[in-house]
Amino acid sequence: MHPFIDGISSYSLFVTLGTITGGVVMAALVFWESRKFIKSVFVSALFLLMILAGLYAAALLRKLTYWEFRTFSEFLSKLWQYEGRHFLGAVLFAVIVYPFVFKLIMRGKRVLTPDGFPQIQNASAFCIGIEQIFNRIACFLNGCCYGRPYTGIGSLKFPGITHRVYPTQLIEIFGIAAVLAVCYARWLKKKDGNIFSFFCVGFAAVIFVSEIFIDQVGTLRVMGMSFIQLAAILLAVLGVIQHQTKKMKQNNK
Repeated sequence: MHPFIDGISSYSLFVTLGTITGGVVMAALVFWESRKFIKSVFVSALFLLMILAGLYAAALLRKLTYWEFRTFSEFLSKLWQYEGRHFLGAVLFAVIVYPFVFKLIMRGKRVLTPDGFPQIQNASAFCIGIEQIFNRIACFLNGCCYGRPYTGIGSLKFPGITHRVYPTQLIEIFGIAAVLAVCYARWLKKKDGNIFSFFCVGFAAVIFVSEIFIDQVGTLRVMGMSFIQLAAILLAVLGVIQHQTKKMKQNNK
């Protein structure tokens, strides 16, 4: 693998590139619908800010996954110590908080796109997906977040381990790319306004399946699932709830 590129941490480089690329794509999609450049950049930057604020939730999710606390007070004392993070925590935070922050800031102002805020949410789905693809490229180059021991077709060997494993980073990359491809096809056809709901379910499914193959040594299991898988289920439920809510509103018109 390549943990450094010209002396620069490949992990930090690709995580940063993912944030920038995701934000640019979201702004471009919002601008495509609204033709208002400044406001498109603003709503996209606001979403990225929610992602960055959600990194605390991402760190919390990682801590819950590798539960190493003997008492509740020890848990509280170590809550904000950085020991890695999982992007899904930041995604959940942004998905839940962004609509409230958006409405608070944009109160009394016209929504940018013809379909309103849901279209902006649809654009944010591409931001999330692109960021996670870059994050997993970063993990792959860094040689972390690999899978369980496996010697079959497609297995890989990473620095620091003596056995071959599932390439779980690549599983997520291709899985999320497939979800984004379907979302983009639906965006072009303007089939419906539920791209964001579909993305939440698809993204959650990819994360859930990836966790089945990832190295689970040291993780806490609840009903046979890791906290990351439980968080993925929560994201899928939020997507289903949003879809049903929108469907009910359309039927009541």
